[in-house]
Amino acid sequence: DAAMIAPHAWFVHVVPTSPTGYLSLKDAHDSLCASLGPSIVACDSRPRVAQSMPHTTFCGEYFRYVEDPDTLQRVQEATDGGLTDEQFVELVCNAIGLPRGSFHVGLHTVEFSAEGVRELRKVADARAARDEAEAAEQMEVVRQREKAEAAAAVER
Repeated sequence: DAAMIAPHAWFVHVVPTSPTGYLSLKDAHDSLCASLGPSIVACDSRPRVAQSMPHTTFCGEYFRYVEDPDTLQRVQEATDGGLTDEQFVELVCNAIGLPRGSFHVGLHTVEFSAEGVRELRKVADARAARDEAEAAEQMEVVRQREKAEAAAAVER
């Protein structure tokens, strides 16, 4: 999961603009494709990310925008160059021709903000740290088991 939230992937969240505005992910995806063209829209449903961000009040679907390899390369290089989140958002918006802030797609408002990028990075970092801790724990269990097996073999 953490690997998906990488410098070359960027996210927007989809906010219903009215109480009845909850479209299915597929509807929202289709309307985004109609507005922006299928070549740059990859759908990425991330309810777990939404749950880990309780201050956000949206339907918890994320869309990952991916552009052509040249744009990815430019974004990657710029990110490696230590851009601030705001500069990163600016660069990505320019690269894929998205307006800054929010725009409407059907009954949804799509927002793209530096705060969103920051939150997702936090989630990714926390998830990576947790995965590392779990891996270390499993290694320790294996080590203890091997030690016990070796001791048992010596006794035999």
